[in-house]
Amino acid sequence: MQISTYENLKSSGSTWLGDIPTHWDTKKLKFLATVQPSNVDKKTVEGEESVLLCNYTDVYKNEYIDGRLEFMQASATEAEIRKFKVDFGDVIVTKDSETPEDIAVPACVVGGCPEFCVNGI
Repeated sequence: MQISTYENLKSSGSTWLGDIPTHWDTKKLKFLATVQPSNVDKKTVEGEESVLLCNYTDVYKNEYIDGRLEFMQASATEAEIRKFKVDFGDVIVTKDSETPEDIAVPACVVGGCPEFCVNGI
């Protein structure tokens, strides 16, 4: 496999990133994405709506989240469902773990998924 390279480069302003193509810009992640740590619990509470939940292990063990995964059943409030419902193209990232290497592991939501929310990710 051959990787394309760019002829005109400029400094990214970051030591770890190095040079980038001149037509690229650098921006802080907070200006490009919404970061919403979930607080949806793994429990089923009477009076709340039934939801499917995507958990830490679903994200950690899969590069892509798709319809082949079996999500756990739980419940959430309407507000939690609105805030933590996941859409096609979203990227889910693990927020914490027992070791530093397991933090910020991403997975992309692709087609074929039922409607689901994230849990504690």
